Amino acid sequence: FQHQVWEPWLTKFKIQADIFIIICEVDAKVAAKRHLQRGLDEPKREFFHGDNRVTHYKKTGEFLEPADYNLPNFSYTTILVSTKGGYSPSLSSIKNRIFKEANK
Repeated sequence: FQHQVWEPWLTKFKIQADIFIIICEVDAKVAAKRHLQRGLDEPKREFFHGDNRVTHYKKTGEFLEPADYNLPNFSYTTILVSTKGGYSPSLSSIKNRIFKEANK
């Protein structure tokens, strides 16, 4: 997670909105393959995001193993969602929690 990129934006958003962070957990290799595919499907992504995984794959044909992922670490309400075989907690539960927290 790119804390240095998002922290200033979240600070600005907090003035006008309640912030909820939803983190969808997925197998690291699955996430890395999805990341690569997004980069291959959208060439401009590589330019704007500096996607080394995409650049490396285009040059060598080799898939880079996923790097360690650092979860967002903010004081905002954060919900971890497993996406292995559906959503846990359910989308309905997530919605209910957000509305409950927002109406405190």
